[in-house]
Amino acid sequence: MSVRPMSEVIDDWASRDPAPDMKGKIISINIFDDVAATALFDFNGIFTDAFQLAKVNGQWKIVNKFYINR
Repeated sequence: MSVRPMSEVIDDWASRDPAPDMKGKIISINIFDDVAATALFDFNGIFTDAFQLAKVNGQWKIVNKFYINR
């Protein structure tokens, strides 16, 4: 397993050329008491992103993220 600071991940994403063939699909979304949620996304079967969200001042914010390479 590889762990990196989010700042490195964002820098890596920002330096990439856009990939028009990259398609994503929502696997699941679970909302808990309208204040917290989890969302899973599949990107071209290459990796899965998992997001934890919290409602802050009426807006959904990502508070944690991890991904799994396949």
